[in-house]
Amino acid sequence: MEQIHKKYVKRTQCQPELVIKPDLLLLSSELNPELLAKITKPQTNTIMKINGDYLYKEKEEEQYRWYFQQDKIKTNSYSGDNSQLKYENIRSLAPHHFNIEAINDEGGLITNFPRKSLSLTLNKGETACFICRREEYGADYSYQPALNLVMWVKNHGFYSDYQQVKPAKLIQEQAIEPFYMKSAREFDFRNSKLRFELG
Repeated sequence: MEQIHKKYVKRTQCQPELVIKPDLLLLSSELNPELLAKITKPQTNTIMKINGDYLYKEKEEEQYRWYFQQDKIKTNSYSGDNSQLKYENIRSLAPHHFNIEAINDEGGLITNFPRKSLSLTLNKGETACFICRREEYGADYSYQPALNLVMWVKNHGFYSDYQQVKPAKLIQEQAIEPFYMKSAREFDFRNSKLRFELG
C-alpha cells in the first residue's frame, strides 16, 4: 500500500504552477528553476500534470479517509532520431504506468493502457475515463490488495509557446470546473476476465 499520509494534502491548499489553456501554457513565475529548465529545454516532448484522490487508512482500527495528492508536474525528454522510441520512458512517469506508445502528426495520443493487447487513440482535446479493478491476490510474501481505479487522462495536444505569470494570475486562470466533470470517452474494464495490469 502507498504510504501517502505525509505526501498528500487537501487540494484547497495547493497553489497552481501550470495552467493549460487552448493555445498557451501558463507557468508560475515562482516555478522551481530546475523544473522550468526541464519544461523549456528543446528536447522536452511531453509535460504531464498529475493529481489524485486516494482512499487510505494508516492503521487497521482507523476509518478510511480520502487523501488529496498535491499537483505534480512531470516532463519527458528525448533527443534521439528513432521516432518509435520517442515516448518509451513515459511509462515510468505516468500514474499507474499509463503508457504512451506514440503520438501521431495531429497530436493524437496512442496508448495500450491498461493492457498490452489494447491500442487506443486519444485525439487532441479529448478526455478519457478509465475504470479498472484489480482483484486481491497473492501469498503472504507477494500479497497485493484489491485496487479500484478511476483515472481521467486529457490530451491537450502540442504547444509551441508558454508564458510566465504571477501565482495570483494563475489562480484566476484556472478552470472553475475540473476537466473530469465534463464529457469523456469511457473505458470500463471492471467486467473483464483478465486481471487489471498495473505494469
